[in-house]
Amino acid sequence: MSFIRLGLSTALASLVLLTGCATPLSNATADQAARKVLAQSWQNTRYNIDAEMGLNKLEFTQKHAAQHEEDEEETDPDNHLGLPSSVASIAQISKGFRLNFSGAVDAQAGKVELIPSLRFEQNNLLIAAKVPLQFNTQDMSLLIDVSIAKPFASIVFSADQLKDYKQFLRIRPPAELIAKIPLKEMYQAMPGLTDQAYAQLDPQVFSFQPLDQYASELGATYKIRINTNEQLDRKILNTLLTGLVKVAAEAKTDPSGKRPFNPEEMTQLISMLLEASSSGLKSNTSSDLYAARNGNLLALRQIIDLQTPEFNAQAFLNMRYSNFGKPVFVYHPSEEEITDLPSDVYDQLLGLNNIDEEETANEQEVTEATEDGLTLELEGEVEPATAAASPAPQKHHKKLNVQLSAKPS
Repeated sequence: MSFIRLGLSTALASLVLLTGCATPLSNATADQAARKVLAQSWQNTRYNIDAEMGLNKLEFTQKHAAQHEEDEEETDPDNHLGLPSSVASIAQISKGFRLNFSGAVDAQAGKVELIPSLRFEQNNLLIAAKVPLQFNTQDMSLLIDVSIAKPFASIVFSADQLKDYKQFLRIRPPAELIAKIPLKEMYQAMPGLTDQAYAQLDPQVFSFQPLDQYASELGATYKIRINTNEQLDRKILNTLLTGLVKVAAEAKTDPSGKRPFNPEEMTQLISMLLEASSSGLKSNTSSDLYAARNGNLLALRQIIDLQTPEFNAQAFLNMRYSNFGKPVFVYHPSEEEITDLPSDVYDQLLGLNNIDEEETANEQEVTEATEDGLTLELEGEVEPATAAASPAPQKHHKKLNVQLSAKPS
């Protein structure tokens, strides 16, 4: 009898070990694994993040460089200003800039901390500046550590004028505007939208890569590469943004069926803006995802090659995730350390008063902010959906007028 019990215990232990070896990425193809990792990164609601981005290369095209030299010759023929006579100096200086940021996310508590730091380092010169930020999703308030501005503000303002301004400045939008933005629903939709965005790509753009030294440092089990170009990147971004628009419109539809904005017009607007922003741009992006056995995204490394008529560049982005489930926040400001931005200043920042309509009427892109909300007019050319199969598609002039009402319906 003891022998039978021992045999059953051994069998059960073996079964537990075998099932324990199964992971969310087991037997998944490269595209399936990448989609699971990216979607799961949105389902992880508490973690720390560290990132760095900058330029590896910046080269101006010969045509642009020649135009630059010609402009310099016209403005300062004898070079009295002592400016560099070649754009090579500009390219060299640009590579000295780095944008680093660290942060913490606690979606359950509705709190996000981000500490961006801009650094310039070259030879014996080092310049750095950081502006810590905290965002509260409950009331959409933004805390800004304005300590960096105080030494400069003291030159212009007296100590008496500055005494009421503390370390943190809080910007909080009007309650009626907060009520119309469904952040919770939009965040919850991101895993599904992310999977949808990458599912439309050809599986051949995904591939498993051999583990490297960085993977060993992270304790990563998988390294998955995604190769995209500007068209695929635009396709991914368009799917995410239009999906969020639909989620927001459905979440804030009142019982009568009235929506805060027209989702179809917003979708067209997004497509037009993405098309315009990438005009003349060619890019190739290599994204390496480092994932743990359980599917958590541990790090993201990107190399982005850019080509425009003016320059060629190579940018990089390195992002690392840590402290899953136990994020560490650097700042814990109390109310005594916070100054609220006056409402009249907030209105001025948003342009909610005294907008000269006549001055902006002839602009191609017009943003008008009024007491009733925000109206954005954009004129441009769009291709009809059926034009893709035509060798010479006819472009149609399209004017969009999208109104976001800030008043309760």
